[in-house]
Amino acid sequence: MLAAFGTIHGLVGIGLTYLLVYGFVNYNHIGINFQQLSIQHQPLPLLGNKTVSVSDIKQVFTKSKLHRNKKILPTKVTSCATSVRLFSGPEKPEQAIYIKQEIENTLRIKDAVVIGELARV
Repeated sequence: MLAAFGTIHGLVGIGLTYLLVYGFVNYNHIGINFQQLSIQHQPLPLLGNKTVSVSDIKQVFTKSKLHRNKKILPTKVTSCATSVRLFSGPEKPEQAIYIKQEIENTLRIKDAVVIGELARV
């Protein structure tokens, strides 16, 4: 029982250390061509890599949530047609809006107003 307790604490410590290093060294790579949009977290692997067919994307929008203590949580870029969160994490709303606009420009998607969307820059 004591060995299992120690093993669990050791694994939690290793996981937290990995996440800490991951937060400092990783970056998100967003790749777009006329067939697919891909989001990869590099150089350390973690869940969340995605590939979405461009034909499934009809609209892209940004949202943020207001936390209980009145802090705005990181924004996310979402594809409306597939109802999938594409990207989450820009701390500044301007970054999320910029990413959204670049995706729309590259894929030639006409911007439409979505209820609850962040204001444009």
